[in-house]
Amino acid sequence: MATTTTLHFDDVDMRAAADLLQAMGLTLDEYLYMALKQLIIQRRVPFDVRSFKTAEEAMGWLDDDRS
Repeated sequence: MATTTTLHFDDVDMRAAADLLQAMGLTLDEYLYMALKQLIIQRRVPFDVRSFKTAEEAMGWLDDDRS
């Protein structure tokens, strides 16, 4: 049995994610399904979750991660 869920995303983020996923041959639904399955299989969030003390620290990490 399937359950329907409604999610709300920022339009800019949604378009950016859809474009990236399309380039990988995936839809957003497929990606979310994969992430959900990995959460269950790994019994943890399937990506790094980080905490920062300041917004500047977070932005510095983002800048470093994108290079």
